[in-house]
Amino acid sequence: MVWGGARKLPLRTTLAASIALGVAVTLTPGSASPLQADLARSLAEGHFEHLYAFNLLAAYESTHGRQTATFVLARRWAPDRTELLIHAHQLEGRQPWQRGLRKQLAGLLVHNLGRSDDLMVYVPELRKVHRVPAAELQKRPVFRLVPLGDFRPIIPGELAYRSLPDVVEDGRRLRVVEGRRIHEGQSFDRIELYFAEAEPLAVRTIFFADGHELRRVLIDPEDVKSYEGRPIAIRHRITTPDGGITDLRMRNILVDPALPAELFTEKNLWLQRFPRF
Repeated sequence: MVWGGARKLPLRTTLAASIALGVAVTLTPGSASPLQADLARSLAEGHFEHLYAFNLLAAYESTHGRQTATFVLARRWAPDRTELLIHAHQLEGRQPWQRGLRKQLAGLLVHNLGRSDDLMVYVPELRKVHRVPAAELQKRPVFRLVPLGDFRPIIPGELAYRSLPDVVEDGRRLRVVEGRRIHEGQSFDRIELYFAEAEPLAVRTIFFADGHELRRVLIDPEDVKSYEGRPIAIRHRITTPDGGITDLRMRNILVDPALPAELFTEKNLWLQRFPRF
């Protein structure tokens, strides 16, 4: 695969107009003006639209400490329902949680707007499909190495957004947007997104639950490439408060493939008919 040039996609009209105002737009918390509120929502929803709002087939390599994994992700997207199938066909490491996994693991996550997520995990060696609460995506060590939760889409209507004060880091001004959960079912209740000037994707996203930080997702603008007109982050770094770091690198990608509904079923987990890429 050959990546295209680094051309960035324009976001929505309101966002483009606001960015054009430059420093004349000052984001403040509390009672925001209509422009500030619209900018906060447009920044956040534009970010998530770029990340999630399309069908995807992609291959990744992941490292977490001394553990490594290679996996394929298939995503079938719709505005109110998204299905994710992840197949880790090479797990390397000697952690206790890897006993019984050997070298394979498959997971299916079905996300419905306004409802709790359905999460199923299949371990071929045990020949069992386990239904797992969505909150386990934050707790089980295997989901640090194979971070299924970080591919779960956040779609319009799930969070309520407002602007927070800008911050300056290393001479760079970052716009900050807070999102708060509207519906139950997610493993987090609040997020903060940090946007650099004219970048379509947030450079940092922080997830919180019950007042505690869960994880940070970091995207370097240098790792955002244009592919078929979409800004694609080919590398993510995910950090947790205990010092854990997951380095996630995309190795191949197919945008908007035709993916059959039968691929995203519990029966298919049993049949192990997983895409190879």
